[in-house]
Amino acid sequence: MSNKRRQFLGIAAGAIAVPATSSLVLAQGNPSRGREAPIPAQTSVPERRSAKSELTGLSALLTPEECVVVLIDHQPFQFANLHSHEPTMIINNVIGLAKFAKAFKVPVILTTVVEARGGRIIKGLQDVFPEQKPVDRTYINTWQASGGVSVEAHDMAIRRLVQAGAVPITWIALSGEWQRDWARESTIADAAKILTEHGGGSGVAFAWEMQLLGGSKP
Repeated sequence: MSNKRRQFLGIAAGAIAVPATSSLVLAQGNPSRGREAPIPAQTSVPERRSAKSELTGLSALLTPEECVVVLIDHQPFQFANLHSHEPTMIINNVIGLAKFAKAFKVPVILTTVVEARGGRIIKGLQDVFPEQKPVDRTYINTWQASGGVSVEAHDMAIRRLVQAGAVPITWIALSGEWQRDWARESTIADAAKILTEHGGGSGVAFAWEMQLLGGSKP
């Protein structure tokens, strides 16, 4: 898989993977016309088609080496108007994702917006990276194409991301793509521990399997 094809992976709220390709066409405001105008792609039409086909199948699976995780504004103020998902689920998922990124040595960027008023990032997330200072912004532009004040707002945000070329993925599915092969023994222990702590039903099933393998041991 070419690093040129997927130059960046952003993940917000532990649920969305946003791969960028060299042929991705985005919309940009055109003040003279008062509407959206496409930015011309820098590759030829045949190359665009080729890159698009790589978003499916085995070639689309993500590897730790080509990923960067961006965890955007997991602050008290943002959770105050969160109605698309149950807050404890979001917290569980994003901490699980952060731990997986750390275990697989994937670079992680933490952000806040006006931290002094919106609050610091949630403690459980900061605890995964205790020495890392989040990037604090005044602009709210990282939320463009995002939303979560309602189920509909979240759905509209996902649709907009897909139209721009993003490929949504859950954090559990992403962890499976990173691990890929049980022969990758260096990360198995961490992966099992994280799934047990944050994997919901998958974690319960894994704990049960360990119980069976351990015989009468608790």
